Amino acid sequence: MEKAKKVVKNTGFLYARMTTNVFISLYSTSLILAALGATDFDVFNLMGSIIVKLSFLDFSVTVLF
Repeated sequence: MEKAKKVVKNTGFLYARMTTNVFISLYSTSLILAALGATDFDVFNLMGSIIVKLSFLDFSVTVLF
């Protein structure tokens, strides 16, 4: 019974953290969009996605070798 309570408590904390992260991301995205404008925001997203993909590739190669 103690393990079930621990699982429920941890699940609640994870949902709370996820909800907080979503709201922070949505708010920061609106601030960045207001500061940069539509065109620069597209460039910002493009560069961010390239960096994430290269980081994932670097991590994958590091783990394999």
